[in-house]
Order: sequence, then structure tokens, then C-alpha cells
Amino acid sequence: MHIIGLQTVFLKNARKRDSGLAFLYRYYAYLYIMNGRENRLKAIRTIIAASRTSSQDKLLHKLEEEGVKVTQAT
Repeated sequence: MHIIGLQTVFLKNARKRDSGLAFLYRYYAYLYIMNGRENRLKAIRTIIAASRTSSQDKLLHKLEEEGVKVTQAT
């Protein structure tokens, strides 16, 4: 998504007087969340490529060993 698209999404309900600050806050929150997601996916790919993982529980355990905070939903 481009910056213009992000601004539209994140500032949709922001008040005009703080829209610049609201945009920056929401934009960095979005980047933080997406970075965490990308790191989790990269760790999952690495674990699966390195060893055979037969269950979600084993995958969750290996992710925790790598320092990735996970839940069943991950």
C-alpha cells in the first residue's frame, strides 16, 4: 500500500487539528505490526525448511525457542 493509501486509511476518522500526528502514529503502528508479521513468517519458513515439523505444537515450540512470541492463532 502506498503512503497516500495509508494516509487515507489511517486518517479516515482523525480530527483535522491532529491529523498529522495521528497519521504518523498510525503509520508507525502499522509498520511495527507488519514487521512483526514478516519476522514470524520468515522464522516459520526457516524452521520448516530446516526440519520436518509434524504438528502445530512442535512448530510453536520451535518458534518460542527462536524468541518469536506466538499464540495458537499464529
